[in-house]
Amino acid sequence: MEATKKRPFIFEVGRKIHPQACQSRHRFYITHEGPLDMVVKPTKAQKNQWYTTIVSVQNNGVANLYGFCQGDIICKPFSLGREFVNIHEWFLEAVKRRPLVVDVWRSSNKRHPCNAPKVMETSISSTLNPFVWNLQKN
Repeated sequence: MEATKKRPFIFEVGRKIHPQACQSRHRFYITHEGPLDMVVKPTKAQKNQWYTTIVSVQNNGVANLYGFCQGDIICKPFSLGREFVNIHEWFLEAVKRRPLVVDVWRSSNKRHPCNAPKVMETSISSTLNPFVWNLQKN
């Protein structure tokens, strides 16, 4: 806790986009070249308002490696998650450049695909994922 006094410390969780839905914001810095291997589509929220939602993420693709999940709502980075409406065209242009910085809102609901218990992959690509650890049993 002492370190938080010496630098800016921002922590935000639980902002509601949909009524009765708890969500957390995640930021991704993508440096890998090439396609993200995920499908996004605009999802109507209200009249003339659209969210850009991740529909699917290909296993062992770049988006999967970085931790994107189906159901995530894309928002502009460094906006504290406030700019997430009508940004589909911005996102389609932003994915062409690297490094790509993007924020997403993710549901904290236990039924969300990212919150389900994970089964350890045995493929070679799982060793390249920096968020997967293989622990030895004693």
